[in-house]
Amino acid sequence: MVTAQHFGINNRALLWFQSYLSDRKQHVKLNNVLSDSKFIKYGVPQGSVCDLKIDGTIVTYADDTCLLFADSSWNGVHNKATKGLNSTYLCIKNRGLSMNFEKSMFINFSINKCTNTVPPLVIHNCDNLLMCNNINCKQIQQIMKIRYLGIIFDENLRWNLHICNLVGKLCSTIHQFIKLRDLLPVKTMCMIYFAFYQSIFQYGLLVWGGIKDNYLNPLQVNQNSKKSLKGPTKLNYKLLGILPAKLLYKSIALLFTEQRVYNLPVEYTKKSFGQSFVNYLGPTYFNQLSTLSKKNIHYGLLNDKKIITDTLFSELNISYT
Repeated sequence: MVTAQHFGINNRALLWFQSYLSDRKQHVKLNNVLSDSKFIKYGVPQGSVCDLKIDGTIVTYADDTCLLFADSSWNGVHNKATKGLNSTYLCIKNRGLSMNFEKSMFINFSINKCTNTVPPLVIHNCDNLLMCNNINCKQIQQIMKIRYLGIIFDENLRWNLHICNLVGKLCSTIHQFIKLRDLLPVKTMCMIYFAFYQSIFQYGLLVWGGIKDNYLNPLQVNQNSKKSLKGPTKLNYKLLGILPAKLLYKSIALLFTEQRVYNLPVEYTKKSFGQSFVNYLGPTYFNQLSTLSKKNIHYGLLNDKKIITDTLFSELNISYT
C-alpha cells in the first residue's frame, strides 16, 4: 500500500485496493485432503513490483522480468549487469519476496561469435566480497540459447532455432490438413488454415521475419505443402487468399510502418545485421511501392490492407480477389 501511495493512489482508490488485497486466504488440496486456510502475507502481482533504477533496461511481461545491459566492452557489460542484478535482488528481498535462482539465467548477446570469456554473474548475499561463498551467494547459470515469450534465439541473435522448432510444430498437423482438403469446401479450409497454421507461424513474425531466405526456406517449403490443395502452388495461394511467409512478413512490416506520405526516411545501419529488422525493412518496402499504391494510401481511397495485399500478390504474378 505504501508503494501504491508513491504512485499517487490515495483516498477511495487506495481503500479499494487495500480491501481487495487484505485478509486473503489460501488453502491447498492434495490427494483429496484439504489443508487449513491460512492468511496470505505476501504475493507477486503480474508485472514489475520493483521501483528501482538500473544502468540498463527492465522489460516485464506478465510474470516474466528481463534485465538488459549494453556497453562497449564485455567488462563494462558485466559490471553493469552485476550491479543491476544485485539491486533487483535487494529490491525483491526488501519486499519480503524471494528470487528463484534455478530459473534465473543470463545470456551474452553478440552479433559475431564471442571469443572472450565473460566472468559468471553472482548475486551477493554477503557483507563483503571477502566473505563471498557458494552458500550465501548464488551464481546465475549462463546459457547459449533461450526461449523468451515463445520465441527461440541464440547468443548471436539468429533465428534458425526458432524456425526449426516452428516447422516441427507445424508438421504435426500436416496430415490432418491434407485429409480435410478433400472433404471440406475452400472457405472452411481457409478458416482452418488461419486458425491452426498461420496463427502459429505468424506469432512474432514482425521480429524475426526479416531473416535471409535460406533460413526462412524450411518454413516456406512447409507452408507450400500445408496449404496445397491441387494444382500449381501459386494458384493455391490465390484460391485460399493467403500470402507466402516472406510476403506475409512484408505485409505486416508495411502495415507497421505505413504513413500518409509518399516516401519514408530509412534508418541506415552500420552493420548488415541491422538490415534484417522492421525499422529498416519497413520504410524500405514502403518506398518501393508503386506511385499509385502510395497515392491510394495517402488519400485513403482504399483499405490500406487491401492495397498492400493486392500489391504483394502481384509479385506472384497473380491477382487476388
